[in-house]
Amino acid sequence: MHIGHYGRDLDPRTTLTALVRRLLDEVPGPRFRLGSIEATEIDDGMLRLLAESGGRLAPHLHMPLQSGADPVLRGMRRWHTREHYRRRALDIAAAVSPIGLGADIITGFPGETDADHAQTAGLVDELPFTYLHVFPWSPREGTAAADMPGRLPQRIAWERARELRTLGTEKGAHYARRRGGSLVEVVMEGDGGTALTGDYMRVAVGSRRPADHRRLHSGTLSPDGSEVALQ
Repeated sequence: MHIGHYGRDLDPRTTLTALVRRLLDEVPGPRFRLGSIEATEIDDGMLRLLAESGGRLAPHLHMPLQSGADPVLRGMRRWHTREHYRRRALDIAAAVSPIGLGADIITGFPGETDADHAQTAGLVDELPFTYLHVFPWSPREGTAAADMPGRLPQRIAWERARELRTLGTEKGAHYARRRGGSLVEVVMEGDGGTALTGDYMRVAVGSRRPADHRRLHSGTLSPDGSEVALQ
């Protein structure tokens, strides 16, 4: 589902930002979280909601990147350029703090050069990502990319994916340490062994595990940001 296109086919037209604002105004209590959304579709109004809702709109965005190299982005027929994505991510981080920022990346797309991969790694290193979903490219029957020239050995795609996953893990751990000691609100998961913060940190839960999984619970993060002690 392409949530950023919400409202374009309605009469009168509306926007995702208008919908989220109405939900925050008219549905008290729940915390809302956006799904995957393109960087090009996060407007200034949405940033204000993220910054000013007091956490009711979870401070978390998952913005598909796919590649940090313009030649690869053109081959993928993506909507954004490297610089467009970069500037928007930095603007978001400046406007909303703290914020969980995630991205999807595909490695080994047909024609991706060593320089293209280096550009992607450099962009990931620069931007304040807190987690990554990295996938090595593989052909899918019926897609335009399946017939594109320049297909790379699968080994290279996997090696590049491994490098970016390691970088993503390191950035996530660094972010968690920065958040260590913070007071947070969490939602319990499963049998209560883990919980999710508003900025999309999955943390272990200490010995006190409430029975009510439906509401928010307050707690303090451990120094390394890996565990929450509930109040």
